[in-house]
Amino acid sequence: MLVSADVSNLLLALGIFWVGFVNIGPNILAIIGTSMERGREAGVKLALGVGLARRSGSHAPLRG
Repeated sequence: MLVSADVSNLLLALGIFWVGFVNIGPNILAIIGTSMERGREAGVKLALGVGLARRSGSHAPLRG
């Protein structure tokens, strides 16, 4: 019966991962809305800004 518990835990973990992976956040919606309203160039600029902000935010704890 141990295998059954392991499989159910694995499926639970994969389900939680899938929900987090496919969830569209407000940053993605802002990029899509900006691209539709103002064009591709503005959408790309916003996407680069969001990417740089996420990168610097994720590296900040490492710097202290």
